[in-house]
Amino acid sequence: MWKQVLFFIVCLLYANYSLVMSSTIRSAPAGGNWGDKSTWIGNIVPTANDDVIISSTIYCPGQSYSTKTYGMQNLTIEANGKIIRLENSSGLSSLAIDGNLINYGEIVDYDSYFDINVTGNIQNYNVLSPRYIYWTGDNVTLITEGYIECNAFYINTSNPAIAISDIKFKNTIVASSSSPRQNLNLNGYDLYLLGDEPTYDGYYNKINTKNEFRNDIVTTHSNIYIEKSAFSGTVAGDLTLHSSSYGVLDQIDMTGNLTIADNSIISARSYLVNLNILEIRNRIETFEIPFNDVSHGAYIVEIIINGKTKSIRVIK
Repeated sequence: MWKQVLFFIVCLLYANYSLVMSSTIRSAPAGGNWGDKSTWIGNIVPTANDDVIISSTIYCPGQSYSTKTYGMQNLTIEANGKIIRLENSSGLSSLAIDGNLINYGEIVDYDSYFDINVTGNIQNYNVLSPRYIYWTGDNVTLITEGYIECNAFYINTSNPAIAISDIKFKNTIVASSSSPRQNLNLNGYDLYLLGDEPTYDGYYNKINTKNEFRNDIVTTHSNIYIEKSAFSGTVAGDLTLHSSSYGVLDQIDMTGNLTIADNSIISARSYLVNLNILEIRNRIETFEIPFNDVSHGAYIVEIIINGKTKSIRVIK
């Protein structure tokens, strides 16, 4: 009997300890540096066990010769909230979010030395622009009503991440830094890839773009809008490609049908394998400069559809 009573007391103490140690911390109206007590209502700096709500401007400086990590459970940035990494702030700094990230405000890295680790769902409605985002977790979902713009967005989830909105990336390398790489289940939603002007590397005969999608996709049917961006990966499902500027295809292995929409400007820079071309409407254009002759490592691949020959220029 006394063992049962002791067990009950231990459980009660543990529950009370958890309640004491876990709370919701909100930023003060004046904001300030994350590590300062005056930055937070109640003069309590958040710990890794706390949920954090940002409604003012918070600065996350680094730490000389080491990494400064700001930990929490769930993070919500409200419409007027900002998390900023200033220029010339020494050392790497990072957010360690052991839960969900909901962003209606801004997360901005002005020093290219500020990373985010998220183990839960991501919802971005405004500006999300750190250096790297490392995304892990189990059965997690993604909403991007605002573009995600960072050097790299790594999908390292333990099973396919699921889109529950259209997905938008700008000037971002979307890939996986783990093996095997995990799928993004577009779930019938569309993918928007937007980049700045690509450049041409004459030494390697290669097109370089700031925005590249290098991950695998599962979907029923999705539209992919490739504007000055590159797309590659293994695809299970049907896709329609759109590009009013130009898009680059690179190492696509596809189970499903690929449609290239009217007046889309598409090129390729590597091998296209296992493509089941359902329809190429109107024509496939290629880059105007400087990839218009074989001296730049370009060659033509011909695709015959319904007795008609279509061509796509491949840069290699």
